[in-house]
Amino acid sequence: MRNAIAAAAVASSALFFLAPAARAEGTLVELHSDSSVQLEARESPTDAWRVVCAHACDEKLATSASYRVTGDAIRDSNVFKLDPSGDRAHVKVDARSRGAFTAGVVLTTIGSIFLTSAIVVPIVNAATPATNQVNIVGVLVGAIGTLVGVSTLVPGVFLMAHNGSSRVTQE
Repeated sequence: MRNAIAAAAVASSALFFLAPAARAEGTLVELHSDSSVQLEARESPTDAWRVVCAHACDEKLATSASYRVTGDAIRDSNVFKLDPSGDRAHVKVDARSRGAFTAGVVLTTIGSIFLTSAIVVPIVNAATPATNQVNIVGVLVGAIGTLVGVSTLVPGVFLMAHNGSSRVTQE
């Protein structure tokens, strides 16, 4: 649905950003991505984002606007400006997965909870007078908590670190 709306809005949105005087000063933008993406723009931080280009496109756009790359399954890029020094900009998108980032947040949360229990339970267990059976349970809970915590925390942090904002480069 989002891509259908994007395709319909491309022509009118691109013209919105380029008044007749600005068309001569605009930069021809070529958008390249392996994922389904769209280029959005706004003239000021208070303006709403408007789709100006969908997936692979070839549009002349104003260099005064701010841009970002978005998509259904990707993380939005950081806001960027077009390089005004040239008459053509090749915008390449290295899309980052929204689902992988979310999985990283979930795994990191689960790992943190297990590691916290792996620290707290043995401390509480050692502080309470008990039989050998209670001490063994505390040690087992600590060991299992550490194992599960590390095995979920490490991949979670990796997924979050490698799926931050989608990267945009201009050539």
